[in-house]
Amino acid sequence: MDVNLEDPPVRYAAEVTNPARPNDGGSDIASFRWERLGGPTPADIDFRAVLYRQVGAVTVAGGHAEAAMKRVILSAEERGEGFADVDLAWSGLIKRLDRVAGSSHAVAGPLRAILTWAEREKVKKRRDDVVHAYWWHWAGVDVTRSRFTRDGQSYMLGANLEALERDAAIIFEFARRLDDLVLAVWPQARLLPDGHEPSAFVMPPPPVEPGH
Repeated sequence: MDVNLEDPPVRYAAEVTNPARPNDGGSDIASFRWERLGGPTPADIDFRAVLYRQVGAVTVAGGHAEAAMKRVILSAEERGEGFADVDLAWSGLIKRLDRVAGSSHAVAGPLRAILTWAEREKVKKRRDDVVHAYWWHWAGVDVTRSRFTRDGQSYMLGANLEALERDAAIIFEFARRLDDLVLAVWPQARLLPDGHEPSAFVMPPPPVEPGH
């Protein structure tokens, strides 16, 4: 089978085995299991090292963004909740942020601008298209992945490593903008360069539960 991807243009050949299983969507190339005849080559291993680094950066950026969303929610809503109480999926966190952005809280206006920017830059889609993709981690097929969405669609995405780097940078920027909203009210820890001594700081004792 010859495969052609137009954006970016990639062409390669593959040997296909398609067992007779009716009504399983077997003709959907995005759902195929991809392997290398004879096992991974040195080129495959080298490509994976680079691909995994870029995919990992997007994954880390997504985690930073989720944590930043929670900080804004917790500081703005002031319900006495902790991180575990807002353990929501990305869409759920955005809904909570939308409520804050529509409120009279001091961060509402800046937050609304950040959410508008994030929607324009497709921050969630950038993260989802990396974290929820089936990656073709083989040399010679460019940076290709299969995506399956909840509305039943399946498709293949072609890109390049520079595009993944930009995805990570934009998601990290989303996290930074959100964190800036709570800079004055949320605890921070800063790692020190070698040779620098930390300033004196004593952690407060944990709260004592009633009856103890």
